[in-house]
Amino acid sequence: MLTRVDQEDVRELQRRHSERESHVRRPRPAVTALIGRLTMWPLLGLVAGVGLETKDTIIALLGIFVLGLLALGPRHVLRERRAWLAAAIALACLAPYLGWQIAHGWPSVAFLPTQAAATAAANPPLT
Repeated sequence: MLTRVDQEDVRELQRRHSERESHVRRPRPAVTALIGRLTMWPLLGLVAGVGLETKDTIIALLGIFVLGLLALGPRHVLRERRAWLAAAIALACLAPYLGWQIAHGWPSVAFLPTQAAATAAANPPLT
């Protein structure tokens, strides 16, 4: 049987434990944590825009990201303004690059087949 002093000690320990638990933040899954923060969306748009200026194949990565959201969720993200804000920032970053490509006759598109042929000639298949 617990004495009165022991019962008070137990209550004090429970109180301290509950206070400590109230200050502990529970970790959220990475996707939910990323999506839940408003400040991350403009950053994602900026990173996507700079990536698109650097490498055209980033469009495939972004497409897979969107398909993943559509297939696995959380789908509600694509209905929010934050996602569209990120897309607008990415397009704003991409606009000068697209303008230059149009003005110069799409040289990166013309380069792709020649690069593939040069790579194939330099590296014949092993037989």
